[in-house]
Amino acid sequence: VVVSRIFTNILRDLKVQCTYLLIDALDECKTGLRNLLKFIAQVSSASSCVRWVVSSYGALPIECPGELRLELKRQVLGWYEEIFKMRNETLGPDHRETSMACEKALKWYEEIYKIRNQTLGFGDPGTLEVACGMARMLERQGRCENALIWYEKIYRTRNETLGFDDPGTLEVACGVARILERQGRCENALIWYKEIYRTRNATLGFDNPGTLEVACGVARILERQGRCENALIWYKEIYRTRNATLGFDNPGTLEVACGVARILERQGRCENALIWYKEIYRTRNATLGFDNPGTLEVACGVARILERQGRCENALIW
Repeated sequence: VVVSRIFTNILRDLKVQCTYLLIDALDECKTGLRNLLKFIAQVSSASSCVRWVVSSYGALPIECPGELRLELKRQVLGWYEEIFKMRNETLGPDHRETSMACEKALKWYEEIYKIRNQTLGFGDPGTLEVACGMARMLERQGRCENALIWYEKIYRTRNETLGFDDPGTLEVACGVARILERQGRCENALIWYKEIYRTRNATLGFDNPGTLEVACGVARILERQGRCENALIWYKEIYRTRNATLGFDNPGTLEVACGVARILERQGRCENALIWYKEIYRTRNATLGFDNPGTLEVACGVARILERQGRCENALIW
């Protein structure tokens, strides 16, 4: 008891940032296992800076009570979520290692969901949060139909209990809109995006990152529908806000700038489009390198414009 108190006080030290604790071969712990698991759960719930990495041969020990088993599963899930994020950022979403981390995270989400749904019901906030995690992982795997089923189910429950303007409800509504967009159901996606936009704009303002993200969705759909003038208005407004707050070299700003360039190109305003493409190219080439997919995509835009202008020698160089 004394040792556990000393250990807890050390972890509560304000100087301690994120701390990882490893317990290997938990199944070999024959004495005091229940107290150890209880201690792990208590420390985990008391501090967000502590991460436990627990290994056990096969399943978790039979002595592990339900609430502690659930806490351990949450810890493992958090670990896989962090692995997925790191691999996604460094290796890209299509890399085999990223896909493996995503698959493992999904399995842990499913395990936790089963326990929470059985004990607390689907309407419990924690159950809904885990269900959202499952939907996100399915979306990342490209399993759109399954993800949409989960998003719509979660949306109905949250909308009924918390209302449409609740941040959690709006986040799930964004998931529905993204899936519809990926499925090519543009008109339905546009309805969702516009409704979310109106709510977020009214409550959070246009310059809120969430509002801008949804506004980008509206612009993309309008572009896909060939409604170029309307799409250009949205892209330019988003660009002005992001450029002012985040700077031109921000990935989100550059992505919207690409939208502006594409629309100008489609409208035949080649000289203006070329100015945008070249500026984006210079920034991406300097920060990401020439072989980055985004840099290459913009370089293709430069080459297309030069070709349309009859500047064949320059186009060929690109």
